[in-house]
Amino acid sequence: TLLLPALSACYPEAAPLASSLRVLDCFLVRYDATKQASLPTHTDQSLLSFTIALNDPGEYDGGGTWFRGLGRAVDAPAAGHAVLFPGKVEHGGHPITRGVRYIIVLFMGYETNRLSQRPAGYALEAAGDSFPAGSLLKEEL
Repeated sequence: TLLLPALSACYPEAAPLASSLRVLDCFLVRYDATKQASLPTHTDQSLLSFTIALNDPGEYDGGGTWFRGLGRAVDAPAAGHAVLFPGKVEHGGHPITRGVRYIIVLFMGYETNRLSQRPAGYALEAAGDSFPAGSLLKEEL
């Protein structure tokens, strides 16, 4: 009951209808300093994306979500905290150099994409163009 209104408040242009937002995909990511320590810069096919930290930053060095527009990584301050951003903002998994980092990644969008007439699950392409990289990144709610 708190997450969807918070997303809508952070990104009113991208997600004005909080009650219509849906989780389109969700998965667990494990970054390991000795194996997959990072993820290359990319954009998501979601309207809004976020990561939820499952362990505290003291369990690893480095990490966080790196944003090209900010020129730096942003990491959740503790387990259970989230980093929210429009899916079209260029970002990547910043390398960890020690330990293991666990996050849950969620992609949010609308069931029906009326602007593009694409089937459910596709992001609103026009929304991504209206967000300068990093301008709508919310580090705190």
